[in-house]
Amino acid sequence: MKRVDKRTAAPYVHRVGWVRVSPRWSAKRQLDALAAVDLAAVYTTQEQDTFAHVLQAMQPGNEVYMFGLHRIAETVREARAHIAALRKAGAKLYDLEAEAWVDLASMQSLARMTAVINGERSMPDAATARERGSRGAGAKKGMRVSEKRAKEIWYGTLGEYGNADQKASLIGLSKATLHRRFGPTDQPAGWPKKDRS
Repeated sequence: MKRVDKRTAAPYVHRVGWVRVSPRWSAKRQLDALAAVDLAAVYTTQEQDTFAHVLQAMQPGNEVYMFGLHRIAETVREARAHIAALRKAGAKLYDLEAEAWVDLASMQSLARMTAVINGERSMPDAATARERGSRGAGAKKGMRVSEKRAKEIWYGTLGEYGNADQKASLIGLSKATLHRRFGPTDQPAGWPKKDRS
């Protein structure tokens, strides 16, 4: 038997609100917007609720309301997961700020598109991806160059990259750190030697 809203005799729809508070987006601002909707419950981070509480309440046909899609999560990864979970539950999502229903399937498609484009941009082909995977992509923390390039400079000849100080400057780490990480450079100990003649 279908549940019916006794006041309107219309099929009952379970509606909940979600409020994620942040310095720019106060609870009051969001709650004021949600007040226009007849909600069964409002979940808010101010009361230590999480989006998992919202998801637990979801069944096919249920509706979630929030003031701005950006309120759904703190990170893009979390947002993707929440959108996917809502879609899987068969729930609907309404953005009160945009005054529109959110097409969850399109949002998932957009997220996938972004991930693929970013991946293709950072790894143009499979061979490059394999090479980067084996040597590490990009510079590590504190370094101006990749690990592979740092080794080339550190082990390079004196005439090619200069002395150990100059090599360290090119790489962006101290001589002591580079010596610990890569071992001795090709520069002979005590170089340059003083002319004792």
